[in-house]
Amino acid sequence: MTSDIVSSDNWKLNCILGTGGFGIVELWAHVQTGKKLAIKKCKLNYSQLTPIQQKRWVNEVDIMKRLNHPNIVRTECVPFKLSNVGENLPVLCMEYCKKGDLRKVILNQPKNCCGIIEIEAIKIMTEILSAVEYLHSHNITHRDLKPENIVLQDEKNLSYKLIDLGYAKELGETSTSASLVGTLNYVAPELLWKETYSCSVDYWSLGILFYELVTGIRPFLPTMQHTMEWMKYIQNKSYDDIYACEKEGKVIFGKDIQDPTHLSKDLQLLIEKDTNIEVKHQVLTDYNGVMLTENTASVISQTNDHIFFLFRNGCCLIEDIPKLNIPIAVEKMIIRSKDEINYETLKDYYRHAIYFATKEVNLFQLYIFALSINIDLLHQKIDAFNTNMEMTLENTKALIDQVHTIRIKYMNLGEDAIDRKKMQTYFDKVDKLVSAADQIKMQFMSLKSDNDKLRNKAQSIDCVRDLSELYDKMCDVYLEFKKESPHKTAKPQDMVKLVFAFYSTREVQLHNKNIADIISQIDKLNDGLLKLEKIFNSVTIMTKLYWKEYQLIAQSDMSPQQSNNQSLNISTTELDKVIQSEDNMIYDNLVIRYKLDNLMAEMQKKYHEMVNLDL
Repeated sequence: MTSDIVSSDNWKLNCILGTGGFGIVELWAHVQTGKKLAIKKCKLNYSQLTPIQQKRWVNEVDIMKRLNHPNIVRTECVPFKLSNVGENLPVLCMEYCKKGDLRKVILNQPKNCCGIIEIEAIKIMTEILSAVEYLHSHNITHRDLKPENIVLQDEKNLSYKLIDLGYAKELGETSTSASLVGTLNYVAPELLWKETYSCSVDYWSLGILFYELVTGIRPFLPTMQHTMEWMKYIQNKSYDDIYACEKEGKVIFGKDIQDPTHLSKDLQLLIEKDTNIEVKHQVLTDYNGVMLTENTASVISQTNDHIFFLFRNGCCLIEDIPKLNIPIAVEKMIIRSKDEINYETLKDYYRHAIYFATKEVNLFQLYIFALSINIDLLHQKIDAFNTNMEMTLENTKALIDQVHTIRIKYMNLGEDAIDRKKMQTYFDKVDKLVSAADQIKMQFMSLKSDNDKLRNKAQSIDCVRDLSELYDKMCDVYLEFKKESPHKTAKPQDMVKLVFAFYSTREVQLHNKNIADIISQIDKLNDGLLKLEKIFNSVTIMTKLYWKEYQLIAQSDMSPQQSNNQSLNISTTELDKVIQSEDNMIYDNLVIRYKLDNLMAEMQKKYHEMVNLDL
């Protein structure tokens, strides 16, 4: 057994990672440190290889040792002596990328049967393109780019790396003649037609690879055997054609990416058109709930997220529940649920069914997440209001402290004193202001408490579980189907039943009482906060006005010779007209209203306490 082999330097052979025509890749691990290395060596003797094979082997090792790029697998020196290594055949020691290759780890997953999510696709494209451009800058073509030759490394961050440069070739005067290498699904036409080629052959392969990343299928007749007929179709495609597929016995070419995919639309151009929500009524946030500001910078430049949340003035309510956008292929599957259907057609139906379920589960998750974001936005507004309120209350407290000193002075005057009567009007207004501020603060604290409870309630919601379970069952059906013979027919009844169950569950969850209650409470709290903000704005204004009036009174006390008509007969001033008007509003709308509200709240509290005592 390979696991029993241990070198003299405490390196142990764990397993065979892979094997090819004449190469084998072994996984070695250090017994003490656990460090792992992938070692590629030739499983044949030098004399058993043809001259071309000998040259290819030496060429790969030579090229790999000269490269240094974060997205090309790193080579290392062999830290111990290997046995059974042929003479004149160097070994290739590489970092071990433990996550596996792109095909097995990502593309073969049912959830990715219609392509991977946009942000992940962009990451893979960016990193692999960077590696290929690096090779080209060193006059090297890879010539065998495919998902199996891209591995995932997970050290500090997940990264994607190129491996297997066995077909790589340095471009020079003697290397421009074509030789058929690599996998035909990804190989460039220049190599198929035996023409001369350049580094452009890698860009063709990248295009095929990237198309498969975003759609889940290869672009050019992926189910057709690689015969001369297949090659002829590829040769005759127009320059702008980016895919070819068979439909009803005909080969159809297209110039756009085939749906369905997870690619997003242009948000800024379509958002108002699609939603009928005017820009002035839009609230946009990123995935962290951070509001995107309205300024000269584009929305896209303000965040790295690929998902935005749109609210109509902070409202989460879905007025019209959107109808299910069922793919045409799924509709056909439902109609033909009792028919025997060939493998490729059924596979296409299942792909679209899983894509449909994936999108709906994701949308529902985002909807629930949007509720939390809206509650967080409300929490931010509450915090901002609390900060402004505390600042105003500090000013109000400072005012009442100052007024208290002059109140004592005027209270020592006789009750019939003219100055005392005039000042009493001012003192009463300040008292009303303080009472109003206290009542608003009590109401605000109640609102803040309700918001905290709402946040906890929203976090405990689990409305996606049932949909997710149905989605998992659909994936299981798809995986079991893929194990069947491609020459076998089958009925899609199990998948159709799951689609109907998914539809029914979605309808139930969209009308979930917990969600409706949370939305109602969000709207109620938003309305309550808006009213508090408007009314407390008057308190802020009144505080500033009463400070000005206090300053006039203080100045009059310091300069008795000034006219009393200006300082004490305040009812004749323009300022007092404003104050008197605002004062009536405060008394009617703040003090009385919030005293009643708080009294009712206290009565309800006492009532519940009495009921509990009776029990």
